[in-house]
Amino acid sequence: MLKRINSIFFGLIFLTALILEIYVIYKYDGDLLTVIGIGVVVLITGYIFMDTVRSQVQEAIINNRQDIEKSQKEELELIKKELKQLLDIQKASYTATKKNGYSLNSIEKLQKKTMEGQKNALNMELNYNKENTKQLIEVLKDENSKLKKQQEELKKILARLEEKNPSDTAEFANNNQQLTEEGNEQVIEPLYDDSNKSLTTDEISSLFETYGK
Repeated sequence: MLKRINSIFFGLIFLTALILEIYVIYKYDGDLLTVIGIGVVVLITGYIFMDTVRSQVQEAIINNRQDIEKSQKEELELIKKELKQLLDIQKASYTATKKNGYSLNSIEKLQKKTMEGQKNALNMELNYNKENTKQLIEVLKDENSKLKKQQEELKKILARLEEKNPSDTAEFANNNQQLTEEGNEQVIEPLYDDSNKSLTTDEISSLFETYGK
């Protein structure tokens, strides 16, 4: 503000001295000393005026340059902050993705272990059922062979008795019927407890016929 006032003041003095110089030239018909004296004042005031104007222009240029540099610096700082935030977000996302990857791997391993355990348990159950079925078939075969032998013996005895008295035959038949009823009342206790005990009579018969061939 002070420099502007000085430039205005020296500008007015320069104009006044210039007008006075022109007036002296025309009024005093070329008085040399007066013209030289006023001319020196005009030069001095003109130089001071031009110097103040030049300094103001340079100051304005410097101020504009500083303002531009300041705005550019602020923009750069803002860009740096945004880039830093973006980098932090990328780091956080990478860390979260890495942790999620570890979690997914652990879950996958647990699922594989669970599937393997279920598979092993199923195989064990199937093997156990196969063994029980084989044992059941063997028992049925033994019982069948025993029944066949008993039937053959009964047939032989009946054939012999037919040659004897009918009364003896009837008595033997009654005794045989009593023995048969007592045998039917006997219950075969299972040798083991397995899932095949729920099989029906038809299913056991079909299994027996299948494996008896």
